[in-house]
Amino acid sequence: LSFNSLSKAAILEECAAMGVMCDFSVVQNELKSLEGDDVLVICDPSEKFGEKFVVCLTREAHDRELKVCQDMQAEREAQEAKEREERARQEEEDRRIANAVYVDKPRIAQKYESASSDETALQVEKLSVQPERALYKYAILRDSTTFGLPCNFGDREADNDKYLEHRSHKNPDFELQRRLKDTYIQVAPNLQVIGTQTKFNQRLINK
Repeated sequence: LSFNSLSKAAILEECAAMGVMCDFSVVQNELKSLEGDDVLVICDPSEKFGEKFVVCLTREAHDRELKVCQDMQAEREAQEAKEREERARQEEEDRRIANAVYVDKPRIAQKYESASSDETALQVEKLSVQPERALYKYAILRDSTTFGLPCNFGDREADNDKYLEHRSHKNPDFELQRRLKDTYIQVAPNLQVIGTQTKFNQRLINK
């Protein structure tokens, strides 16, 4: 809940029992002078007043904020109910489409009737494709002396007289073999063995 009304007597008893450990200890004196038997506590996630919870310490603030919270809750409940109805309607529509039975009925041509020629022309215009730009015009010319002559197609394009173009194919003289090999490498620091020995029983030579 975004707001709740708590018993003032229960809050004061908790303050007396827990002392400064009670969350309401900072407003204990204000709660004693508050009129009425209930205290309105409002949750404020955005911390508009610096804390996550707001306590109404006057009866005017209690009534004013309670009405605002109730209006917001009613609006939220109405929105949730509307969303539930929309989801139920969509589910029912999906269920109806999934369970729909197609009946193949023959199409019977009906007599076309129109009140005027203008209405007929308007209906025909709506069903016709209207171009949105001017149509392109092309003129292809050919010398009449080339009519009927044999035509040979080559591997080169009309504007390319240097390179031959072929489709990709496999070269029978070259075969690529792929081999896989697992190799493991481990890095270790250089190690050096050093040994020392101390002789404790060696006789001292005094000169």
